Amino acid sequence: MSTLLVLLANSSFAQFFNVKNKGKEIAEVQSIAHPEGREKPHEIVSDSPGTRMGGPAQQHSLAEGQDIHRKEQHIFAHQLVDFVKKAKNNNQFDELAVVAPAQFLGELRKVMTSQFGDNYKFVAVAKDLPPALGHEKRLDKMCEYLDLWNR
Repeated sequence: MSTLLVLLANSSFAQFFNVKNKGKEIAEVQSIAHPEGREKPHEIVSDSPGTRMGGPAQQHSLAEGQDIHRKEQHIFAHQLVDFVKKAKNNNQFDELAVVAPAQFLGELRKVMTSQFGDNYKFVAVAKDLPPALGHEKRLDKMCEYLDLWNR
């Protein structure tokens, strides 16, 4: 019987599940919180950015073009992919599936490619299943999106 590792994530919270027997056996393996993923930029950065003069009466923020949320997503994505890499190296699963909002899923794909190469295949579903849905509803939706009953 093969084991499917499912990563159910958004930019601030993630859960890993081992799924067996067409979704009849689901066990949570790990949950990881990343509260920085939902904080406002001024709550993450303690100081105001510096400024520089850009010509006659022009002033620019030194943080211009930086997206603090993207940086936090990248940090969290690395943390999650590190977990997947360790589990893969320990032969803890046969297949991987990821359910995450589109933007965060894209970040996870980039990190996965950098860690495993272009040939690493996994099932990806661009859906947000926030913890506010409740545990049972999240699991039901996860099973539905991944079509676990027909695997």
